[in-house]
Amino acid sequence: MIAHYKKTNRAVASIDLDLKNPRLAGLIKRQAITSQAEAAVALTKSSDVISLCTSIVNNGFHPDEVLIAINNESGKQNRVTVIEGNRRLTACKLLLKPKLVKGTSDFTKLQKLSKHPNFPLVLASIKRLSVVILDNRYSAAAYLASKHTSESIKRWSPYTQGAYIYGFLQEFHTVSAVKDVLRNTMSITDIKKRLFTFLLTEEILNLDCWSEKELDFLTTQIDNNNIGAIIRLMSNSDFIDTVCDVKVMNNGQLRVTSKSSSEIHTDELMFLRILEKLARDALIKSRFNTRQEDKDTIREYIAEFQTEFASQSPNTEKAEHQFSRILPQGDESGDASTHTQEKFDDEQKQNSTKDITQEKQEQTKKPRRTPETLIPKELQIPNVNTKLISLCNEAQKIIFRQNKYSSALMIRAIIEVTLKVIINRKNLSEELRKQYTDKSQDLSNILNFVEKNANKLVGQDDMKLVRNAVSDLQKTSKELLNLTNHNDKQILTEKEVEHLRSKMLEILHAVFPQL
Repeated sequence: MIAHYKKTNRAVASIDLDLKNPRLAGLIKRQAITSQAEAAVALTKSSDVISLCTSIVNNGFHPDEVLIAINNESGKQNRVTVIEGNRRLTACKLLLKPKLVKGTSDFTKLQKLSKHPNFPLVLASIKRLSVVILDNRYSAAAYLASKHTSESIKRWSPYTQGAYIYGFLQEFHTVSAVKDVLRNTMSITDIKKRLFTFLLTEEILNLDCWSEKELDFLTTQIDNNNIGAIIRLMSNSDFIDTVCDVKVMNNGQLRVTSKSSSEIHTDELMFLRILEKLARDALIKSRFNTRQEDKDTIREYIAEFQTEFASQSPNTEKAEHQFSRILPQGDESGDASTHTQEKFDDEQKQNSTKDITQEKQEQTKKPRRTPETLIPKELQIPNVNTKLISLCNEAQKIIFRQNKYSSALMIRAIIEVTLKVIINRKNLSEELRKQYTDKSQDLSNILNFVEKNANKLVGQDDMKLVRNAVSDLQKTSKELLNLTNHNDKQILTEKEVEHLRSKMLEILHAVFPQL
């Protein structure tokens, strides 16, 4: 069936970036990217948009590079959402409106580009772009598949490829149906391979075991995490026989099978423990990648699972059993994500003892969590500045999820005061004043100064972390820091406050030991 479409020229200002873009999948889910400005900044940061801006200025925007779009899904008149070409559209938006990334190093690069002799002609050529408008998101499926499952998809990370496929799965429910929608441009095996990376990454990120620092690291590295090492280990026959067998089913769920030969009884709770060990060893500690290790080393590593987990398994009759894992949708909690399809028959269930049943129930019960305060109560506050002490003491009483707006204001104040104190403590106040003169006390300039001088302010181990945190606050989170004061329409979300809080705590953990 041929899709209905129309081709037209549209003003860039009337073309929106796609907030469901698979390039932004992990960021959207965990940092609540909800505006066009946030999407533009995130794409600029993650997809090397500035190099494309440079190419457009040097070589022009090719008129045959049409954008693929659909009418605005919320019903807004005279607006379309681009499905194919988000990176190109972002480049055009930045060239036309560089202040989208003001306060970042990218803004400086755009200012340099504006001095290029081609710049006025380029601006005139990109104010209106060629757009093919389709009926809906799924009318473009075959076209996108032909482009993004061939050579050009290689520039996407395995996680992003999986997120792209998972989007179709939510609509069409089975891998077989997705294959048909994509008009057989991908095999069942290829679809499942890409889904495996996405699903396993999401399972790992949804684990409750991570500290804020660890979770932020895993999320920031979402496109670079070595999930492939874990998948290769899981496909090892020794791992399947000793630990468990994990596969993607036709319904797009992970199915976990515990073999009767295994000493480890892999139920859902045990699976999460196994997954934590794999993630810590492969992604955080880089203990293995399964491409470099020899067979004996891999066997020794797999044997660690039996040593560590076999004794924790309930003393049940050894029988093969399996269960499925379902990812949570939207903002649902991880508890709602699991759906167990136990394969024990009724007779086996009846033979289970009451003690084992009670033990399982106790294992799966999660302790009630104490509401988290904006600053953890155990964090030691340095006795160096009265205002900082007062702010932090108050922040240790605020339940930030229940007080989003006051928390956002408090976060901004704590970051600003903390950075001013450390700059003064390290005798860099005069250097700050020389660089920014009468605007040296503006938060954006302070953040920029800290990013450039992190090596003078914090220890070697924390230097990169602080640079990343203040860079994020300048780019992705700048709008959030201003949201409570300067925007009377957009609502501040819990995820946005969580993200700001994590950046604040990274700065405090690095700076406080220096005070």
